[in-house]
Amino acid sequence: MFVHHLNRDQQAALLHYAYKVMSVDGASNAVEREHYNLLQSQASGVSPEEVAPEDLKQLFDSRESRMVMLLELEGLCLMDGELAPEEAHWIDEIAQALGFGDREVQVIRSWVERKDELVKEACDMMEGVLFEPPR
Repeated sequence: MFVHHLNRDQQAALLHYAYKVMSVDGASNAVEREHYNLLQSQASGVSPEEVAPEDLKQLFDSRESRMVMLLELEGLCLMDGELAPEEAHWIDEIAQALGFGDREVQVIRSWVERKDELVKEACDMMEGVLFEPPR
């Protein structure tokens, strides 16, 4: 959603961590893989590149870029509708490496959950689920 706000090196790190997050709970599902493929397409021509957690804050050198990283990773974790404890723990570690506190992580997680609910509602509206059929 916000990948275009990152430079190529940041996008490469995002792709690396996004790939890791898909398997942190021991399972990768089709919805997460589809979202990862979307991230890849938004970072066209960029290959995943590992960056040590302790180097993330230096690479993501602005609040905007750090926020994008965390929003995208949270979004990927929540694509299947739930945040596994392993995913939450992993995200918390990345957030800490990026310099975010617990409260900021809670606010980001809440925003992603609300955004996902709105997207689902929009899809329902497009399919006519929320409206009565014409008489």
